[in-house]
Amino acid sequence: MKNYPKALEFSKRFNLAVPIIQAPMAGADNNDLVMKVNQAGALGSRGMGYMQVEKLLDDLNVLKTENITNFNVNLFVPQKITQDITCHDFNRKVEKLKKYLICICDELEIDLNTLKLFDPQKRFEEQFAVVLDNNIPILSTTFGTLSSSAIMQCHKKDIYLIGTATTLDEAKKHEALGYDAVVMQGIEAGGHRGGFQETSLVSQMTLDLLIESVLPEIKIPIIAAGGIRSVSIADNYLEKGVSALQIGTAFLACENCTSISNAYRELLHSQKEIINITPAISGRNARGIQNQLFILLEKYYNDYPEDRLMYPFIHLITAPIRKKAALLNNAQYIAAWSGESSDNLDKKTVAEFVNTFL
Repeated sequence: MKNYPKALEFSKRFNLAVPIIQAPMAGADNNDLVMKVNQAGALGSRGMGYMQVEKLLDDLNVLKTENITNFNVNLFVPQKITQDITCHDFNRKVEKLKKYLICICDELEIDLNTLKLFDPQKRFEEQFAVVLDNNIPILSTTFGTLSSSAIMQCHKKDIYLIGTATTLDEAKKHEALGYDAVVMQGIEAGGHRGGFQETSLVSQMTLDLLIESVLPEIKIPIIAAGGIRSVSIADNYLEKGVSALQIGTAFLACENCTSISNAYRELLHSQKEIINITPAISGRNARGIQNQLFILLEKYYNDYPEDRLMYPFIHLITAPIRKKAALLNNAQYIAAWSGESSDNLDKKTVAEFVNTFL
């Protein structure tokens, strides 16, 4: 990889060999991946959205024990919830969804009646308090922006703040609030994109167009994300003036990545799988591989266009299914998130993949 001034500045700040950030992927990354990424000279991330506070604290303590001091923690900024989880109408919608899941639950021996929903706002506040108390070096946010007071608290703790945007307007909002950098996610990105403005799929931009729109307008460091899997693609964006690159799917596809099942990894390398965008798995648009869970939830979503659960409740209710399926190495009932072109990925270790960018 060539030397680019903005990328060199970003790499120097975080003591990186390459200006590469392993994307935070809630439910699909782990501490082992963070450590391998850091050891290879890139920046590891933990996607901790919706994680129980006890688990979050335990994972942070493990990283401290392993002397991993340079990493990114990602939290989901809660959106305004428009469905009251205490009302009869909500419970009726939950029961409708469960009817679609009975066959899977029987197969995996799961009792969805034991599911306990939680308040996303309260969970976020608890997580944010842990971040402040534990001197996290980098905090990134998804699905929204922190309040001005929360941003001030982070800066008092010398926490470097990275926002996530999918439009120029979202990037401008992050910059105006005082974020230190912003990830720009093109439509090629796998899983949920981290924007917070309502836009149709038709109007969402490729990474090329998105970067071209923000570079003349945004002064804070810009991090490009979405479909980046090779040096040639990376050089294209770094030459244009981005400060770093965020990569997700390519790290999951690495041979020694322990954060996903072997069956999931085989799907990522398959030449046969269909990759598409759907709101059905979580209630919010996300790009993934069409497995049986994908197809089943799309049927539910299409059957009840006016009478269905919204984000994040589909996601929360199906969590036990996805967790059990991952433990059983069953890739048909997980959320098999993937970027646009996962079938072109080489089979490398994490270190070998990072080294291709040196």
